[in-house]
Amino acid sequence: MTRIEARPYLILLVFIIQPLTGATQQAPQNPQIDQNLGVDQSVDYTALVNFGPWDDRNYKLTTDDLSYLSANEAELRDPIPAFFRVELRKEMPHLPKTGPVQYPRSAVQLFQIRHGGLLQQHKTIHTKQKE
Repeated sequence: MTRIEARPYLILLVFIIQPLTGATQQAPQNPQIDQNLGVDQSVDYTALVNFGPWDDRNYKLTTDDLSYLSANEAELRDPIPAFFRVELRKEMPHLPKTGPVQYPRSAVQLFQIRHGGLLQQHKTIHTKQKE
């Protein structure tokens, strides 16, 4: 088989293998956040992007849930959404609430394993993990 004859097979192979290799989508830079979808209207849901990437599961957060977060939560660099931060803090009450490192090093991987990626507009977005 010549190179020219093999080209259609290579293109087909790329389309078959790409989903299997964990090809990822980028999360929208400006996700649409609808305050009315939140369960607690005293929560500013648009402000939750200050803590991490937007995820529609943030709409389930209440003022009581946000009390689990630290005072400097917006300064932390962990790329996990607010709802997952609350989930981790509820599961692990021993996590520190001060300092530059407050979440386990595996927080991003835990998020990926448990939730499969970000949920935005009824679609799961599989985000790239830093290597």
